[in-house]
Amino acid sequence: MSVESSTPFVDIEFRITPEDSATLIEEAVERRLSDYDRRSLLIGEFAGRFARVGIALAPIVAVTAEHFLGGPFNHLFGMPPSRPTEKFVAYFLVSVIYWLLWWRYRKKFAEFIDAYLVQHAGRTSRGFVARRLHGRLSRQMKRLEGLHRVRMNQDGLILHGPNGTGRPVHIPWRKITRIDDTPHFYKISTAMTRRFGLRYLVAKRGSGSDTEAYQAGLRFLLEKSPVAPIAN
Repeated sequence: MSVESSTPFVDIEFRITPEDSATLIEEAVERRLSDYDRRSLLIGEFAGRFARVGIALAPIVAVTAEHFLGGPFNHLFGMPPSRPTEKFVAYFLVSVIYWLLWWRYRKKFAEFIDAYLVQHAGRTSRGFVARRLHGRLSRQMKRLEGLHRVRMNQDGLILHGPNGTGRPVHIPWRKITRIDDTPHFYKISTAMTRRFGLRYLVAKRGSGSDTEAYQAGLRFLLEKSPVAPIAN
């Protein structure tokens, strides 16, 4: 089909196979796990700082708890109350020893906390997230398998779902904000779809035998797009 400017419509067709679905699932899982890793790193750093501060302030927390709870517990179990001077000296000595030890071994303790967060909490939750993502994306991608049609004109493009099912999606050229150039697909994003982490797919190879016509349709798409493809 010709793609001259006088042509009212340019149609191209492509097929998403089960093999394509498997590749797309792995790409999506890796991309989302990368985002998850970045968030987990920030949370882990915050948790490590919080733990270090909590351990450093443990004597103050213990003294405060004993002040409010020690008297009632002593009275409940019939224990003789301690003299204020004796309590102060005991707390002071224990706190000084505690803080000296904490200052001496603070770096080793910080390394232990960071290693624990990475090796235990991070790995376990990452595996769980990966399995959940893979299961959910598998169900979604299964619905995308089949023949897709893209109709383009001067105003934008209309994407028809697999085998003509589903409601067509109209995308004006001006709303395209990004096109990712991957080995097998152009992945088209708008401002709205990027908020939800969604992208529209257009394969680089058509389902028919007329390869030149399909490539001409892709050139028409890229010429009309307000943004250039980004290698990904």
